Amino acid sequence: MENAIPVVSSTVNQQKEKLDSVTLVPPGFHPARCYSVVDLGFQHSAKYNKWSQKIEYVFEILDHRQKFYADDTEERPSVSSRMLTNSMGKTASLRKFVANAFGKTLNDQEAESFNIYSFADKIFMIQIVHSSPDKDGKVYENIEGIAPLNPAMVSSNVDMSPHNDLLCFHIGTHGFNSKNFALLPGFKRQNIMKSQEAMDHQKAGGKFAERSDFEEQGASTAQGPSGSRQPNNAQGSNTNNNQASGQKPAVIMLATDYTYEQYIGSKWTDEGLVKQGLAKWAQPQTPAPAPSGPSGPSGPAPQGNMQGNPNLKALQGDLPNNDLQGLNM
Repeated sequence: MENAIPVVSSTVNQQKEKLDSVTLVPPGFHPARCYSVVDLGFQHSAKYNKWSQKIEYVFEILDHRQKFYADDTEERPSVSSRMLTNSMGKTASLRKFVANAFGKTLNDQEAESFNIYSFADKIFMIQIVHSSPDKDGKVYENIEGIAPLNPAMVSSNVDMSPHNDLLCFHIGTHGFNSKNFALLPGFKRQNIMKSQEAMDHQKAGGKFAERSDFEEQGASTAQGPSGSRQPNNAQGSNTNNNQASGQKPAVIMLATDYTYEQYIGSKWTDEGLVKQGLAKWAQPQTPAPAPSGPSGPSGPAPQGNMQGNPNLKALQGDLPNNDLQGLNM
């Protein structure tokens, strides 16, 4: 008779081994790319006993790269975030934060028309401060301020290339069953699931997307056209699909989660596809002067001479023309 009791062992430590060499971002100003803007929904404050809509800006610190875990093969930027109440009142923290990012005072019309997602894929100078040690002696780094990018403060040997994939999430635009929600870090999804919108969604029988829902389909982790439901993966070669439609795109698709037509139909441009690593140019391109940053509340303009670090100018251009650009909160 076979032994009815299974023999199963477990690992001692199921979490990644964090390196002792990891350091906090030093206090002061650092060039930082906003790679994620997240709608956290209406969250309850136990301290004030009220619900407030929260948003979060997540930055990668471009001049502070390091290995974090024992199995890391390359250094990557440290990450810091700032959570704010989604309010543009005259004394609201968000309005002050945005004004500082532009280096100007916002009038009521500019504040009201500001698209909170326009910071995505833009580089700023953010000010890091360290907290006082807590009861356990632990010190935390926090984003205290933000300012327009100042190339004079960025050393020419700083690697300004993006590391993290651009990922934005808005409850009303994407929904809880979207790829944008599934690709958020687990702890952030848990925070969002505590929101009033998520609890209403769950009470109505709604489900929440998991990363595995899209990984099983072989979907790319690059952010594709937005929507509460994702189209089926394209079958076969993207190049063949483009030729069959009669279009002759200037790019060769690298992403396999959507066809070229689906991206273009969602208002992406060839330049945007290449910039986000979703495609490559079919023919070598003659470098053109990079566009200057947009002025006014749609995005901060680059400041000063950027010749010290050639990466700055290219990275400070416009976002791909996707559906998040026209979203006013």
